[in-house]
Amino acid sequence: SMPRFDQAPVLVVGDVMLDRYWHGGTSRISPEAPVPVVKVEQIEDRPGGAANVALNIAALGAPASLVGVTGDDEAADSLANSLRGALALRGQVDQLLEGIKVLVLSDYGKGALKNHQELILAAKAKGIPVLADPKGKDFSIYRGASLITPNLSEFEAIVGGCTDEHDLVTKGAAL
Repeated sequence: SMPRFDQAPVLVVGDVMLDRYWHGGTSRISPEAPVPVVKVEQIEDRPGGAANVALNIAALGAPASLVGVTGDDEAADSLANSLRGALALRGQVDQLLEGIKVLVLSDYGKGALKNHQELILAAKAKGIPVLADPKGKDFSIYRGASLITPNLSEFEAIVGGCTDEHDLVTKGAAL
C-alpha cells in the first residue's frame, strides 16, 4: 500500500531556480561557433532546483512548504507565478518546522544553504528527520542528517571510485 503522503508535511529548504526552455527549429550551424542557430518559437518556464523538489513532493499529495532565495527580477517573478498556486511560500525556517514531518535540504551549491548544521540541529531537536541532497566535496556539512542522497559521481568524488556494489556499500558505511 502507498504511504499517506497527505499526512506528512514536508519543508524544502534550498536553492530555487527557474528552468527556462527555448523550443524551436534549427536549419544551420552558427558561423561564429559550432552550435546550431535556433529560431525560438516557444519559451517555457518551469520551477527548478529546490522549487522542483517541492512541486514533486506536492504532486505526491504531501503538504509542501518551500524556503529559498531569489533575485528581484523577471525570472523571480515568473518563478513566483509558477509556484503561487501550488505552494505557500513563507520565510522563517524555525517557525516552519512546527507541524513538519520531514525536512529536505535541496542543495545545488548556489548559496541559499549556508546554515546546514543550524537547520539539521533545529530539526533533530524537534524529532524531524532530515534528508539532504548534497552538492560539493564536503559532506561533513550534512553531519547529523538522517539520510544523504548523492548521485554516484558526487559520491565517488568524496570517497573515490567504486569497483563494485560491495565497495560502494563499504565506502558508504564508512562515510
